Amino acid sequence: MAWLLDEAGYVTGTYYGPGQPANSTTVPPPADAATPLQFVDGAWLVLQTASKRITLLAFYSRFTSDERLAVRVAQARDMVVADFMMLVGAATFIDLDADDTQNGIAYLVSTHLLTTERAAAILGAAITDAERP
Repeated sequence: MAWLLDEAGYVTGTYYGPGQPANSTTVPPPADAATPLQFVDGAWLVLQTASKRITLLAFYSRFTSDERLAVRVAQARDMVVADFMMLVGAATFIDLDADDTQNGIAYLVSTHLLTTERAAAILGAAITDAERP
């Protein structure tokens, strides 16, 4: 398989025939590469940041033990906290950039379950390979 490129190195299509057409590459793009894809000087250029998806365990692990316990207690008296944590618990993965995640964390800050600094750390810490789904 080859990826067909325009003059600027952007992928315009794919080729599955014999040989390699001019202005193409057989180097596969990274699995998590966002579109549009661009191949420059023999390498794929990452044009957009990779997904900010993490596993549910990784999301919970970004909270301290005291924060997790405080959130669990708050679920019994605050239906917004309970609803957010129900959605989190039902998720296949957590997208740290998703509106629901951002709004839920902001609500935890507004109820003093998290500080602004901790919220920023939970949402903004670099994502490790072990955290990815």
